[in-house]
Amino acid sequence: MIVLSYKLSKPFLYIKKATETHGREKKIEGMLAPGDRVLVVDDLVASGKSLLETASLVMGEGATVSDALVLVDREEGGVEKLAKVGVKLHAFAKTSQIVKELYETNLIDKRYFEEIVEKRISEEPDSETTAVSSD
Repeated sequence: MIVLSYKLSKPFLYIKKATETHGREKKIEGMLAPGDRVLVVDDLVASGKSLLETASLVMGEGATVSDALVLVDREEGGVEKLAKVGVKLHAFAKTSQIVKELYETNLIDKRYFEEIVEKRISEEPDSETTAVSSD
């Protein structure tokens, strides 16, 4: 995430898991001012819970979040959950695309392909860890 921030010449923020009892006592580390436009960036999205929490924290500081970027969308409801609060999710790939490509290039067999698809459908969403990059 830091490399992306550097390459785009944009400030980098991150969300701390717990508020410290010393210092600024804020969950957001980095420079953030009211009115800033923020792109939330993460490795993957499942249910969207973690990205939504991050967006809410950032918006609570007066910034705007209209987009989120992930490498992989696990297709477990994150797109819809984020859309409800006006955040558009952009993903480089979806789980279904990855599994299909693995199967079509004979990197996994039909049995394993079907097992992954069935497991993905029946599995509960996991939580994600999130970093944030801002204007």
